[in-house]
Amino acid sequence: MGKILLVLTGGTIGSSTQDHIKSPDAKTALPLLLHSFCHSDSPYCQTEFDVIDLMQELSENFRLEQLNQIRECLCQVDWEEYDGAIVTHGTDTLSFTAAFLSVAMRGLLKPICLVSSRAPLGEARSNGEHNFAAAVAWIKERHLGGVYVPYENSGGRMYVHLGEELFGCDAQDDFYSLTMGQGEQSPWKHLFFPHPLTLEENVLLIAPYVGLDYSAISLEGKRAVLHGTYHSGTACTKGEKTSLLGFLQRAKAAGVMVFLEMGQEKKGLLEGDIYASTKELIEAGAVALYDKTTEMGYMKLLIACAYYQTEEEILAFLAE
Repeated sequence: MGKILLVLTGGTIGSSTQDHIKSPDAKTALPLLLHSFCHSDSPYCQTEFDVIDLMQELSENFRLEQLNQIRECLCQVDWEEYDGAIVTHGTDTLSFTAAFLSVAMRGLLKPICLVSSRAPLGEARSNGEHNFAAAVAWIKERHLGGVYVPYENSGGRMYVHLGEELFGCDAQDDFYSLTMGQGEQSPWKHLFFPHPLTLEENVLLIAPYVGLDYSAISLEGKRAVLHGTYHSGTACTKGEKTSLLGFLQRAKAAGVMVFLEMGQEKKGLLEGDIYASTKELIEAGAVALYDKTTEMGYMKLLIACAYYQTEEEILAFLAE
Protein backbone atom coordinates (compact mmCIF):
# COMPACT_ATOMS: atom_id res chain seq x y z
CA MET A 1 0.00 0.00 0.00
CA GLY A 2 1.52 3.32 -1.14
CA LYS A 3 2.18 6.24 1.15
CA ILE A 4 0.40 9.58 1.17
CA LEU A 5 2.19 12.86 1.77
CA LEU A 6 0.48 15.00 4.43
CA VAL A 7 1.37 18.70 4.31
CA LEU A 8 0.22 20.83 7.26
CA THR A 9 -0.50 24.53 6.79
CA GLY A 10 -2.68 25.29 9.82
CA GLY A 11 -6.29 26.43 9.51
CA THR A 12 -9.17 25.26 11.67
CA ILE A 13 -8.39 21.61 10.99
CA GLY A 14 -4.97 22.23 12.52
CA SER A 15 -6.20 24.30 15.45
CA SER A 16 -7.45 23.85 18.99
CA THR A 17 -9.70 26.03 21.16
CA GLN A 18 -8.33 27.51 24.36
CA ASP A 19 -10.32 30.07 26.40
CA HIS A 20 -12.77 30.39 23.50
CA ILE A 21 -9.98 31.31 21.07
CA LYS A 22 -9.15 29.10 18.07
CA SER A 23 -5.53 29.14 16.97
CA PRO A 24 -3.13 26.80 15.12
CA ASP A 25 -1.94 23.94 17.29
CA ALA A 26 -0.38 21.13 15.26
CA LYS A 27 0.89 19.35 18.36
CA THR A 28 -2.72 18.76 19.42
CA ALA A 29 -4.47 18.54 16.06
CA LEU A 30 -2.18 16.16 14.16
CA PRO A 31 -2.35 13.30 16.71
CA LEU A 32 -6.14 13.73 16.85
CA LEU A 33 -6.41 13.55 13.08
CA LEU A 34 -4.23 10.50 12.62
CA HIS A 35 -5.63 8.68 15.68
CA SER A 36 -9.18 9.27 14.48
CA PHE A 37 -8.38 7.96 11.02
CA CYS A 38 -6.38 4.90 12.00
CA HIS A 39 -9.20 3.84 14.36
CA SER A 40 -11.94 4.52 11.81
CA ASP A 41 -13.77 2.00 9.64
CA SER A 42 -11.98 3.21 6.53
CA PRO A 43 -10.56 0.32 4.48
CA TYR A 44 -7.43 2.46 4.19
CA CYS A 45 -6.94 3.09 7.90
CA GLN A 46 -3.50 1.45 7.79
CA THR A 47 -2.20 3.95 5.26
CA GLU A 48 1.27 5.30 5.98
CA PHE A 49 1.75 9.06 5.97
CA ASP A 50 4.85 11.18 5.65
CA VAL A 51 4.16 14.50 7.39
CA ILE A 52 5.58 17.91 6.52
CA ASP A 53 4.78 20.64 9.04
CA LEU A 54 5.09 23.43 6.49
CA MET A 55 3.44 26.31 8.36
CA GLN A 56 0.94 27.11 11.09
CA GLU A 57 -1.30 29.84 9.73
CA LEU A 58 -4.96 30.69 9.88
CA SER A 59 -5.92 30.85 6.22
CA GLU A 60 -7.29 34.38 6.44
CA ASN A 61 -3.66 35.39 7.00
CA PHE A 62 -2.48 33.73 3.79
CA ARG A 63 -0.59 35.98 1.42
CA LEU A 64 1.14 35.18 -1.85
CA GLU A 65 4.17 34.15 0.22
CA GLN A 66 2.22 31.21 1.64
CA LEU A 67 0.99 30.09 -1.78
CA ASN A 68 4.55 30.18 -3.08
CA GLN A 69 5.69 28.09 -0.09
CA ILE A 70 3.05 25.42 -0.69
CA ARG A 71 3.91 25.07 -4.36
CA GLU A 72 7.65 25.07 -3.59
CA CYS A 73 7.06 22.23 -1.13
CA LEU A 74 5.03 20.18 -3.60
CA CYS A 75 7.57 20.74 -6.38
CA GLN A 76 10.30 19.22 -4.19
CA VAL A 77 8.37 15.96 -3.72
CA ASP A 78 9.56 12.69 -5.26
CA TRP A 79 6.11 11.70 -6.49
CA GLU A 80 7.21 8.16 -7.26
CA GLU A 81 7.09 7.53 -3.51
CA TYR A 82 3.48 8.59 -3.04
CA ASP A 83 -0.02 7.81 -4.24
CA GLY A 84 -0.88 11.47 -3.74
CA ALA A 85 -0.84 14.31 -1.25
CA ILE A 86 -3.20 15.86 1.30
CA VAL A 87 -2.75 19.53 2.21
CA THR A 88 -4.59 20.66 5.34
CA HIS A 89 -5.98 24.16 4.99
CA GLY A 90 -8.36 26.67 6.54
CA THR A 91 -11.74 27.32 4.93
CA ASP A 92 -11.54 31.12 4.53
CA THR A 93 -9.13 31.18 1.57
CA LEU A 94 -9.39 27.54 0.53
CA SER A 95 -10.93 28.39 -2.85
CA PHE A 96 -7.99 30.67 -3.71
CA THR A 97 -5.37 28.02 -2.91
CA ALA A 98 -7.38 25.37 -4.76
CA ALA A 99 -7.53 27.60 -7.84
CA PHE A 100 -3.83 28.43 -7.63
CA LEU A 101 -2.65 24.84 -7.31
CA SER A 102 -5.03 23.70 -10.06
CA VAL A 103 -3.10 25.87 -12.49
CA ALA A 104 0.38 25.94 -10.93
CA MET A 105 0.59 22.13 -10.49
CA ARG A 106 -1.26 21.22 -13.66
CA GLY A 107 -0.06 18.12 -15.42
CA LEU A 108 0.83 16.32 -12.18
CA LEU A 109 -0.40 12.74 -12.54
CA LYS A 110 -0.92 12.26 -8.80
CA PRO A 111 -3.92 13.75 -6.91
CA ILE A 112 -3.62 16.59 -4.43
CA CYS A 113 -6.51 16.92 -1.97
CA LEU A 114 -7.08 20.04 0.11
CA VAL A 115 -8.71 19.12 3.41
CA SER A 116 -10.35 21.50 5.86
CA SER A 117 -12.83 21.49 8.74
CA ARG A 118 -15.66 23.73 9.91
CA ALA A 119 -14.55 23.34 13.55
CA PRO A 120 -11.43 22.08 15.34
CA LEU A 121 -11.05 18.30 15.44
CA GLY A 122 -12.89 16.61 18.28
CA GLU A 123 -15.56 19.30 18.53
CA ALA A 124 -19.18 18.47 17.74
CA ARG A 125 -19.34 20.58 14.56
CA SER A 126 -16.11 19.24 13.13
CA ASN A 127 -16.23 17.50 9.77
CA GLY A 128 -12.47 17.41 9.36
CA GLU A 129 -12.21 13.72 10.20
CA HIS A 130 -14.74 12.82 7.49
CA ASN A 131 -13.11 15.12 4.95
CA PHE A 132 -9.72 13.58 5.65
CA ALA A 133 -11.04 10.02 5.28
CA ALA A 134 -12.72 10.98 2.00
CA ALA A 135 -9.44 12.44 0.72
CA VAL A 136 -7.56 9.24 1.51
CA ALA A 137 -10.22 7.14 -0.22
CA TRP A 138 -10.20 9.43 -3.25
CA ILE A 139 -6.42 9.16 -3.60
CA LYS A 140 -6.44 5.39 -3.13
CA GLU A 141 -9.35 4.62 -5.42
CA ARG A 142 -9.40 7.16 -8.22
CA HIS A 143 -5.74 7.68 -9.21
CA LEU A 144 -6.65 10.93 -10.96
CA GLY A 145 -4.19 13.75 -11.36
CA GLY A 146 -5.40 17.20 -10.39
CA VAL A 147 -6.47 19.19 -7.33
CA TYR A 148 -9.57 18.12 -5.40
CA VAL A 149 -11.46 19.33 -2.34
CA PRO A 150 -13.44 16.67 -0.44
CA TYR A 151 -15.93 18.38 1.86
CA GLU A 152 -18.94 17.22 3.85
CA ASN A 153 -21.67 19.88 3.80
CA SER A 154 -23.98 20.54 6.73
CA GLY A 155 -26.60 18.14 5.31
CA GLY A 156 -24.16 15.29 5.77
CA ARG A 157 -23.44 14.75 2.07
CA MET A 158 -19.83 14.44 0.97
CA TYR A 159 -18.74 16.15 -2.24
CA VAL A 160 -15.40 15.98 -4.01
CA HIS A 161 -14.97 19.27 -5.83
CA LEU A 162 -12.58 20.07 -8.64
CA GLY A 163 -10.25 22.68 -7.19
CA GLU A 164 -10.56 24.88 -10.28
CA GLU A 165 -14.36 25.09 -9.85
CA LEU A 166 -14.61 25.75 -6.12
CA PHE A 167 -16.48 28.77 -4.77
CA GLY A 168 -15.75 30.31 -1.38
CA CYS A 169 -17.31 28.89 1.77
CA ASP A 170 -20.87 30.12 2.40
CA ALA A 171 -22.56 31.36 5.58
CA GLN A 172 -23.47 27.79 6.59
CA ASP A 173 -19.82 26.72 6.36
CA ASP A 174 -20.64 24.69 3.24
CA PHE A 175 -18.77 24.50 -0.05
CA TYR A 176 -20.20 24.40 -3.56
CA SER A 177 -18.63 24.34 -7.01
CA LEU A 178 -19.71 24.83 -10.58
CA THR A 179 -20.52 21.19 -11.34
CA MET A 180 -20.35 19.63 -7.86
CA GLY A 181 -18.60 16.92 -9.86
CA GLN A 182 -17.18 13.67 -8.62
CA GLY A 183 -14.77 11.63 -10.71
CA GLU A 184 -13.79 14.34 -13.15
CA GLN A 185 -10.19 15.00 -14.02
CA SER A 186 -8.43 18.27 -14.63
CA PRO A 187 -8.44 19.07 -18.35
CA TRP A 188 -4.79 20.13 -18.29
CA LYS A 189 -2.66 17.23 -19.44
CA HIS A 190 0.82 18.69 -19.60
CA LEU A 191 3.14 20.25 -17.06
CA PHE A 192 3.54 23.78 -18.36
CA PHE A 193 5.10 25.85 -15.63
CA PRO A 194 8.70 25.08 -14.73
CA HIS A 195 10.01 25.23 -11.22
CA PRO A 196 10.35 27.78 -9.71
CA LEU A 197 7.32 29.98 -10.31
CA THR A 198 6.99 32.84 -7.82
CA LEU A 199 3.86 34.93 -7.50
CA GLU A 200 4.40 38.65 -7.00
CA GLU A 201 2.10 41.34 -5.64
CA ASN A 202 1.49 42.88 -9.05
CA VAL A 203 -2.22 42.18 -9.61
CA LEU A 204 -5.18 43.99 -8.06
CA LEU A 205 -8.58 42.37 -7.49
CA ILE A 206 -11.32 45.01 -7.23
CA ALA A 207 -14.97 44.42 -6.37
CA PRO A 208 -17.50 47.04 -7.55
CA TYR A 209 -19.66 48.85 -5.02
CA VAL A 210 -21.65 52.06 -4.90
CA GLY A 211 -19.30 54.97 -4.31
CA LEU A 212 -16.04 53.17 -5.14
CA ASP A 213 -13.43 55.94 -5.33
CA TYR A 214 -10.86 55.02 -7.97
CA SER A 215 -8.66 57.99 -7.10
CA ALA A 216 -7.79 56.19 -3.84
CA ILE A 217 -6.42 53.15 -5.73
CA SER A 218 -2.72 53.13 -6.50
CA LEU A 219 -1.40 51.31 -9.58
CA GLU A 220 2.23 51.53 -8.51
CA GLY A 221 4.02 48.23 -9.10
CA LYS A 222 0.99 46.61 -10.74
CA ARG A 223 0.86 44.83 -14.09
CA ALA A 224 -2.83 44.01 -14.20
CA VAL A 225 -6.21 44.57 -12.56
CA LEU A 226 -9.08 42.11 -12.35
CA HIS A 227 -12.21 44.20 -11.85
CA GLY A 228 -15.44 42.53 -10.85
CA THR A 229 -18.80 43.38 -12.40
CA TYR A 230 -22.37 43.49 -11.18
CA HIS A 231 -24.69 40.65 -12.17
CA SER A 232 -25.48 42.36 -15.50
CA GLY A 233 -21.80 42.52 -16.43
CA THR A 234 -21.65 46.23 -15.64
CA ALA A 235 -19.64 48.72 -13.59
CA CYS A 236 -19.99 52.44 -12.94
CA THR A 237 -19.10 54.80 -15.78
CA LYS A 238 -20.26 58.06 -14.18
CA GLY A 239 -18.63 60.50 -11.78
CA GLU A 240 -15.23 62.15 -11.61
CA LYS A 241 -13.82 59.71 -9.03
CA THR A 242 -16.29 56.84 -9.34
CA SER A 243 -16.11 56.09 -13.07
CA LEU A 244 -14.18 53.03 -14.14
CA LEU A 245 -13.58 54.82 -17.45
CA GLY A 246 -11.25 57.31 -15.76
CA PHE A 247 -9.45 54.46 -14.01
CA LEU A 248 -9.02 52.73 -17.38
CA GLN A 249 -7.37 55.82 -18.82
CA ARG A 250 -4.99 56.01 -15.87
CA ALA A 251 -4.20 52.30 -16.14
CA LYS A 252 -3.52 52.56 -19.87
CA ALA A 253 -1.11 55.44 -19.30
CA ALA A 254 0.70 53.34 -16.67
CA GLY A 255 0.87 50.26 -18.91
CA VAL A 256 -1.46 48.27 -16.65
CA MET A 257 -3.94 45.83 -18.20
CA VAL A 258 -7.52 45.88 -16.89
CA PHE A 259 -9.78 42.83 -17.11
CA LEU A 260 -13.50 42.70 -16.41
CA GLU A 261 -14.36 39.59 -14.41
CA MET A 262 -17.50 38.35 -16.14
CA GLY A 263 -17.70 34.68 -15.18
CA GLN A 264 -18.95 32.02 -17.53
CA GLU A 265 -22.57 32.82 -16.73
CA LYS A 266 -22.16 36.33 -18.21
CA LYS A 267 -20.52 35.23 -21.47
CA GLY A 268 -23.68 35.74 -23.49
CA LEU A 269 -24.00 39.34 -22.34
CA LEU A 270 -21.51 40.58 -24.93
CA GLU A 271 -22.99 38.48 -27.72
CA GLY A 272 -26.44 40.11 -27.68
CA ASP A 273 -27.85 43.34 -26.35
CA ILE A 274 -25.52 44.87 -23.77
CA TYR A 275 -25.74 47.84 -21.45
CA ALA A 276 -24.29 51.14 -22.59
CA SER A 277 -21.92 51.16 -19.62
CA THR A 278 -20.44 47.78 -20.58
CA LYS A 279 -20.02 48.91 -24.19
CA GLU A 280 -18.14 52.00 -23.03
CA LEU A 281 -15.79 49.92 -20.86
CA ILE A 282 -14.96 47.46 -23.63
CA GLU A 283 -14.38 50.27 -26.13
CA ALA A 284 -12.12 51.98 -23.58
CA GLY A 285 -9.85 48.93 -23.48
CA ALA A 286 -11.15 46.69 -20.69
CA VAL A 287 -10.80 43.00 -21.59
CA ALA A 288 -13.63 40.64 -20.64
CA LEU A 289 -12.38 37.59 -18.73
CA TYR A 290 -14.75 34.63 -18.64
CA ASP A 291 -13.32 32.33 -16.04
CA LYS A 292 -15.04 29.70 -13.95
CA THR A 293 -14.73 31.54 -10.66
CA THR A 294 -13.36 34.86 -9.47
CA GLU A 295 -10.66 32.98 -7.57
CA MET A 296 -9.56 31.13 -10.70
CA GLY A 297 -9.47 34.30 -12.80
CA TYR A 298 -7.39 36.07 -10.16
CA MET A 299 -4.95 33.21 -9.75
CA LYS A 300 -4.52 32.70 -13.49
CA LEU A 301 -3.78 36.39 -13.86
CA LEU A 302 -1.22 36.28 -11.02
CA ILE A 303 0.48 33.28 -12.60
CA ALA A 304 0.43 34.85 -16.06
CA CYS A 305 2.02 38.04 -14.75
CA ALA A 306 4.68 36.05 -12.90
CA TYR A 307 5.58 33.92 -15.89
CA TYR A 308 5.02 35.97 -19.06
CA GLN A 309 6.65 39.18 -20.17
CA THR A 310 4.36 40.51 -22.88
CA GLU A 311 0.69 41.44 -22.98
CA GLU A 312 0.20 39.14 -25.96
CA GLU A 313 1.54 36.15 -24.03
CA ILE A 314 -0.67 36.94 -21.04
CA LEU A 315 -3.78 37.25 -23.20
CA ALA A 316 -3.01 33.97 -24.98
CA PHE A 317 -2.60 32.16 -21.67
CA LEU A 318 -5.81 33.56 -20.24
CA ALA A 319 -7.66 32.46 -23.37
CA GLU A 320 -6.70 28.78 -22.83
